[in-house]
Amino acid sequence: MANLEPPAIRVRLLGQISIWTTGGVVTTFRSNRVPALLGLLITQPGTHTRQALSRTLWPGATDDVGLHNLRQILVYLRASLGDISDVALNATRSTIALNQGIVSSDVDVLLSTERYQTAESRKEINELAAALFEGPFLPGINDEWIRDERSHLSQVYLRALLYLADAEMEGAPGKALEYAQRAVLEEPLMDGARARKLRALIRSGEKVAAQLEYEAFADLLDQELGITPSDTVRDALNDQVRVRKSAPPGDRENVSTDLSFALDMLGFGDNPSQAVDLALAATPHWISVGTPRLGMDRLQEALARAGSNVSDTARAAAWAALAELSLAKGDMREAERFLDELQRTQTGKSERILFRAMHSRTWINLMRLDSKAAVETAKTAIAIAQSCGDPNLELDALSQLSTAALNTSNFDEALESADRALGLAKRLGRTISVGSALQAKALALEELGAIAEAEECVRLAMQVVAGVQTSKAITLRVSIARLLENLGHLEEAESGYRQCLASMQSFENKIREVVTITYLGDLVQSTNRPREAIGLHSKALEIRRQMHDPVGVATSLRGLGRAYTDLNELHAAREALTESANLFLNDDAIPGYASVLLALAVVEEKSNHLQLAMRLARRALKLLRGMTHFERKKNGRSGLSAIPEAEELLARCGSSPV
Repeated sequence: MANLEPPAIRVRLLGQISIWTTGGVVTTFRSNRVPALLGLLITQPGTHTRQALSRTLWPGATDDVGLHNLRQILVYLRASLGDISDVALNATRSTIALNQGIVSSDVDVLLSTERYQTAESRKEINELAAALFEGPFLPGINDEWIRDERSHLSQVYLRALLYLADAEMEGAPGKALEYAQRAVLEEPLMDGARARKLRALIRSGEKVAAQLEYEAFADLLDQELGITPSDTVRDALNDQVRVRKSAPPGDRENVSTDLSFALDMLGFGDNPSQAVDLALAATPHWISVGTPRLGMDRLQEALARAGSNVSDTARAAAWAALAELSLAKGDMREAERFLDELQRTQTGKSERILFRAMHSRTWINLMRLDSKAAVETAKTAIAIAQSCGDPNLELDALSQLSTAALNTSNFDEALESADRALGLAKRLGRTISVGSALQAKALALEELGAIAEAEECVRLAMQVVAGVQTSKAITLRVSIARLLENLGHLEEAESGYRQCLASMQSFENKIREVVTITYLGDLVQSTNRPREAIGLHSKALEIRRQMHDPVGVATSLRGLGRAYTDLNELHAAREALTESANLFLNDDAIPGYASVLLALAVVEEKSNHLQLAMRLARRALKLLRGMTHFERKKNGRSGLSAIPEAEELLARCGSSPV
């Protein structure tokens, strides 16, 4: 624990439970509620009401009994924390919070691996997390919230091991093998972990051992889940890295030819730095028309031609623009590389450029599902926007903050930022932003249980954008229809999807169209129309195959598999779902993979293969519990109901869900 800072109080909760204070080490507690309370305060930082804490720690007790118990446990916790417990704990008559600046823990280190790190520090923090991880979170305590947190932290640990295996693969395959083996022990059925172990064995010269490992894994998957290894694992046996072929459609060289011609004329003229300025100004255009690759190529060509004639400010702006273009084409790693370059730039960084960089950082954090870091970067972006005195920038950052706060389950902050965004959007007359802020407000109200108010906001949002026939407006209308569906207004949602599909005929955007068709197909199936659902999912599948979008193909196959299951066409269902599982695994899309395993469990249950159904459901349940609420919610209503559905299936088969 010597590496953990600050050193005032150091806590271990992974594999063992201990508290290191100036007075010594505490490893025994008068009640398991003491480490449970401490673990809750560490994993869910912030101020908690006493009532909320008592209900979590004693879910079956009355409020009076729970609050009495909490007071007693707080006394025990103070004794365990020692002389500086008053500094470590901020306790009032109604709230309790942990001073994160006084208490450090192995959990904090592990969670920090998910936050943004520079290229130099990322490996170091992952190595420290891997060294500190000694086992499950709060071992021996099996509250429901602890089981969920335990699964989530296990997945964070797994991602750290996989990152380290990749980082060592080229220079130290023996070390990569150690990390990969630990990942396999953590998740024996995970294709990504096994693929890295195979590749490390091959690079260590252990080809026979790699072949035996592959065969053993194939047998294990067949026995446990009734499926075969994914393409990623088969490629690893040949020391090949699977190349993801998905690419945003519409990134065509013949788009915006006039702009490209102008860039060429300026670039080869007497003042090539003007071409850089034009390419920078065109960044929003390249993104909006769906040609970020072309935009990157033209900007980098302009920079190369201008050479040393580019000003420091223009060069800094170029790094920010290249990061935005990289994000638009879905390459997060490349975007981070450009942002790192901007961070190293010593001159030319104006406040607006810094805002663009922080705005991109927030999107990266959201894409990484590190919502806590996204909240911090969004707040920094808001502060920069306010310093610039630009309400348009502030509005953009507030929208991000609302999304990030929702993902951290801080629904009050999400509601507050959505309200601020709504006020700004109205003042600036940005119609689409008004609708977007209303939708964000509805999402927060829904989570807070204010369903009637949420429904009112949704309908207001729909009214605001109903007559607007732009690409952004239609995209927002699809999201609003999705929210209506989640609120249970299925007829309105279906009507919204169909209207959006009709409006899309004026715009060439296959991604938005196919997503809407998929949403509609899922809704139709949920209203007991599987034949119609098959038609919609088949149409979506055809489009996605043309787009070379493997995750999209997996999504459509999942919809087809579920519809075939409802029709008791179990052979067709099994084929579609098995291919779907393989494709999700090839892209490390674990939420999709877990949902497919649950769908396969239903197929096997209907086929009276109860043991296999139980194994599939248990595997799905483990993965689902390792996800955040919002990761599951991305699959719509089926994602929200997935955990209870898995538990019910296990109960029907005569097995405990634990």
